[in-house]
Amino acid sequence: MIVNREFFIIFQSSDSNRGYLLTNTPVFKPSQGCTTILIGKDATGDGSVMLGHNEDMGTVSGRLKYQPGQTHEEKEVQINYVTIPQVPETVPYWASGNSQPVADKHYDGGWVLCGMNQFGVSLGCNTMSTREERIPRGKGIMRYSIRQLILERSKSAREAVDLIGRLIDTYGQSDSPVAYCIADQNEAWLVETTYRQWVAKRIPDDGFHVIANQYTIESEWDLASDGLIEYAIEQGWYDPVSGPFNLKYIYCDQENLDRPNNTSREFQGNYMLKDKIGSITVKDVLHVLSQPPIQTAGTQAFMVWHLRKHIPREIGCVMWHGMCGANTSVAVPVFVGSTRVPEEFTAASYREDDESAWWQFERLQKLVYPRWWEYTDAYFDVRKKLNIYQEAIYKDCAIVEEKALRMWKQGDTKKVKELLTNFTYEKLGEALKMVKNTFSLSGVKQRP
Repeated sequence: MIVNREFFIIFQSSDSNRGYLLTNTPVFKPSQGCTTILIGKDATGDGSVMLGHNEDMGTVSGRLKYQPGQTHEEKEVQINYVTIPQVPETVPYWASGNSQPVADKHYDGGWVLCGMNQFGVSLGCNTMSTREERIPRGKGIMRYSIRQLILERSKSAREAVDLIGRLIDTYGQSDSPVAYCIADQNEAWLVETTYRQWVAKRIPDDGFHVIANQYTIESEWDLASDGLIEYAIEQGWYDPVSGPFNLKYIYCDQENLDRPNNTSREFQGNYMLKDKIGSITVKDVLHVLSQPPIQTAGTQAFMVWHLRKHIPREIGCVMWHGMCGANTSVAVPVFVGSTRVPEEFTAASYREDDESAWWQFERLQKLVYPRWWEYTDAYFDVRKKLNIYQEAIYKDCAIVEEKALRMWKQGDTKKVKELLTNFTYEKLGEALKMVKNTFSLSGVKQRP
């Protein structure tokens, strides 16, 4: 049997082994697109800032990579089509993104999509559509480069906001408008951009914000580019006598304003979290990311950043990362203090292969979730085994964190880093072995 309906409601099951598919949430037909959730520290159960993200890149294979910090003697560096000041030292970071630079003019060789750096600055992004005329080819900075610069240069979420503003004000954003969703141990920020303008809003500590691939900031924000309103007036988009300035309705591409594929994903996230303010957990966010229409068959990777201030950053900042979709995968804790990743996770060919981690999870996703809105009977058996393994990861993670904290209190910071590095490396390797075994255990064969 295959479930395939345009609009329907799936009701909660008391059988936890049936996985994340069953919920009492209204569900809408999905379409490909990234979804991000920013959560303030007073909205979570443990006082942490959280950030959740589904990266939808369709058929582009994914990778997870650690990038050590680097020192530079140069005063300037060429980034895309402009020259910007270089920094003496860049920050080490973890990045999730495209396995290989896509060889076309749209991507221009970039690969970084999401990540977390040594200071716990975490980043997820959603592309958007604006009515503003794009910057001519051969000028400005592309979004992939801005993402990398954020991870390389920011020591706080606010520093990242300021960096985005400076780059766009000075050089312009040349390929696509982006919503930069940024968090650290103290706060979360949303920066919505056009090619030449930007607006930043701090997420309230006692609230959360869900964004799909459209503008969500309207008439209230904390920071913005100087010419935001004046430019809209010059273009004839806004007349001050008509009422308050509204970014969403003035700068958005009018043909893509409030499209159902965006509003349904935002509704889904808000619906599932609105009654959990003050008690939201990592599991809650993963549950949201696993739900249609937020997860689709085109999800490249999913992440939940758990950014805790009450324990040392090396232990307290964790990026729970999974290949492909949350409903057909598992999330593995990548600690900010860890530095190694199995080679199988660092690259994947553009075409299907038998070695890379991404293609193993992608095979499983496509076998039990073959199209945008179809789960096969095999899904429930597969999900049952994934649930068991995911719970084991949670327990092991709690144990290793307690051990790391004891080491930290004893001053063994070097051993803490080794412990967390080994733990992240081992769990990633175990996840890869698990997904390969799941095929035979569930009776599902891999595609030839």
